[in-house]
Amino acid sequence: MSQKPIVLHTCKQARFNDGQPLDCRCQKRVTEDRAKKLIGRGDAVWRRDFKGFRDDRHILMVLRRPHRRASTIESFHVERAVVEEVVLEQERIEIYNCDNQRALVELGADVRMRQGAV
Repeated sequence: MSQKPIVLHTCKQARFNDGQPLDCRCQKRVTEDRAKKLIGRGDAVWRRDFKGFRDDRHILMVLRRPHRRASTIESFHVERAVVEEVVLEQERIEIYNCDNQRALVELGADVRMRQGAV
């Protein structure tokens, strides 16, 4: 059983699924199974023709929002908090710890309290 190749559009014109012909040079081809997986995950949509019907030969990649950068503690933050005793850096480390605890609880981890913590 041969699967037909489907063109995977990642061009700027792919943002507009209005049925107008695409004037692009997208050459990437995927199998029908791969296209269905991309669509099922929400990474792509079927292209629409000028009448609004699904075009089985093309899929369009959906533009995703960029991921938020994770907050981290670098070695210079620790040095400034411990050696130089900069209060702002000490607060940063404490906030980072609280954020990590909250994320772990949301994932189902048990809550553990340090001795002496209020």
